[in-house]
Amino acid sequence: QFSNLSEGVYRIRVYDNCGEAFVQTRTIFREEINLEISNILYPNENLPSCNSVTIMHTVTSSNLSLKYPLQYKFTTYPPSGGSFEYTGTINSGSNSYADISQVLPVESQDYPYDLKVIDGCDNEYSVSDQINSNIMQALVGSSSASCDKYYLTINPINFVPPYTVNFINAPA
Repeated sequence: QFSNLSEGVYRIRVYDNCGEAFVQTRTIFREEINLEISNILYPNENLPSCNSVTIMHTVTSSNLSLKYPLQYKFTTYPPSGGSFEYTGTINSGSNSYADISQVLPVESQDYPYDLKVIDGCDNEYSVSDQINSNIMQALVGSSSASCDKYYLTINPINFVPPYTVNFINAPA
């Protein structure tokens, strides 16, 4: 087995112990990996702190297995000025996808960031997106219990626990 060969045409001659030879031609093509990086995801139901958020991107390959290690770099451009870099490496994982997550600061307004991913073959991929400054949600549902009694269920998303609920207005 021969490794680290360049792409191109190879003529190979193989001799046996009797001096007989066999010649064959082989062409080696470089297969391009098509990595795709998802849009921003907010994977946690709870924020890590009052002034930070966890974001995630999923990296997938549409044609070949992912080549590890995956090195990544988030570069943020907050409204307060400057830029900040957050780097990491994923050494191994699934052949078909990898989740890249990072805790980043939340500012008073949305701000852009870039994500660059370099795979184990030194192919570079990138995506740009925005950190949303207001990602908090509360899913409120109502149901009837029985005998004209009702109840509410509240599912806070992207809040920092513990939660406090105030009824601003309620029937008498």
